[in-house]
Amino acid sequence: MKIERFKKKKNGIYEISLSDGRIIELYEEIILKYDLLIKKNIDDNILESIINDNKYYEFYYIALKFIKVRRRSVKEVSDKLTNICCSSNIRFDILNKLIFQNYLNDSEYTSCFVNNQIITTNRGPLKIKSELLKKGIEESIIDDALIQYDSNIQREKLNKIIGRLIRNNKTRSNHALKRKIFNDLLLLGFTAEDISSVYDNFTITSDEDIKKKEYDKIYNKLSRKYSGKELDLKVKEKMFQKGFYN
Repeated sequence: MKIERFKKKKNGIYEISLSDGRIIELYEEIILKYDLLIKKNIDDNILESIINDNKYYEFYYIALKFIKVRRRSVKEVSDKLTNICCSSNIRFDILNKLIFQNYLNDSEYTSCFVNNQIITTNRGPLKIKSELLKKGIEESIIDDALIQYDSNIQREKLNKIIGRLIRNNKTRSNHALKRKIFNDLLLLGFTAEDISSVYDNFTITSDEDIKKKEYDKIYNKLSRKYSGKELDLKVKEKMFQKGFYN
């Protein structure tokens, strides 16, 4: 098989025209490895090896581009390669190379992820840990990184969130508000114990004004449809649903 023509393209890729009419694209690393700029003739067995080796670099540069968009865990890159039908042996070699080059480092990735979550989100440590486990990070690595999310930072976040929810409360009874606060913060990944320790420091004022406003609103709405004892019962049901029990 004779190489008829070379054409250099972008990103270190060469377009090779063969004597049998085929045109193939090869990475520069393959051109250098097989001395293709010097050798003008290649047999079919060598050509098969060239094409197989070129596949490695095709997947390698896809993985590298994937990483350069933002930091990734080893599992995220492995999943990416699997999804584009990269064979297991090539995937293994690529991951090891990226780890050796320090493009992949789960410890550094986890530390940066935790720090970013602390700065930019209201997520608690349990939520962050859950997300990192899904990304394939070892639990010991996660626990080491979460040391930076200390109790002082958690209390500061909880104070801000709880304070805002209390200030913005316009319709809920104190009981319903507390339930919402706890549910929201548990979903964000804080423990019930940590939530209680901060919530108990807040002074919750009487909700009589809110109760009266809600009663009037519900009464006015339901009075268009009900009257007498049935109206009273329906109003009490709605008030009960909102956490006003008497």
